[in-house]
Amino acid sequence: MITGHIANESTSRSIPCVVSQLDVDGYFLAAAIADPSPQEPGVFLIPGGAVVAAPPEQIEPGKAYRLGDNGWDVFDDHRQQPLYRTTDGARYVPGLSGVDGAAAYVGVGPLPGWLTLLPRPDAWSVWSGDQWGRDEDAWLAAQRAAFPSQKHERLTQATSRIAILQDAVDLGMATAAEETSLREWRAYRVAVSRLETGSGQIPDWPPEPANVNPPA
Repeated sequence: MITGHIANESTSRSIPCVVSQLDVDGYFLAAAIADPSPQEPGVFLIPGGAVVAAPPEQIEPGKAYRLGDNGWDVFDDHRQQPLYRTTDGARYVPGLSGVDGAAAYVGVGPLPGWLTLLPRPDAWSVWSGDQWGRDEDAWLAAQRAAFPSQKHERLTQATSRIAILQDAVDLGMATAAEETSLREWRAYRVAVSRLETGSGQIPDWPPEPANVNPPA
């Protein structure tokens, strides 16, 4: 708590006066009350971190206010918004080092070119200056690399389903729905087994048959 003289009509009435509380970076945080000193007439007890200035007349969302030579200067405020690096889409915490030696961004003022408010859609998206766009070559390469394991996983699943349904048929326990499901899973397994990426494109997976619940 500090003391200070406030020259306004509140001084003569010795009633609390409204001042401005600032954050650690000097931006307006909230209105605060400066109480009159009980021992020194005309002196007010100003809360720590506050300044003798009336709060901004209008507070707009997404704006930060800081005292300048001619009153409150207004800045864009991104401190409460998620920020992303345009180099790799990683979340950026205001105040940390910038990209490639750039100065840290505290979250107030225009966004530097290496930051955006837009999240990166996926690992294959690259920044084009104002939006993310997919690097199709990188995406296709990743899909081709993952294709063999995905194909194996689908064939394994189909074989497992077929084995159970075939047991039901062999034992004379299959329902009509299970017999139909067996044919569908066999056709699905054949369709998956014939898919290849030799053309350089990623083939579409055939629709997976619906599971049939065993009879109660």
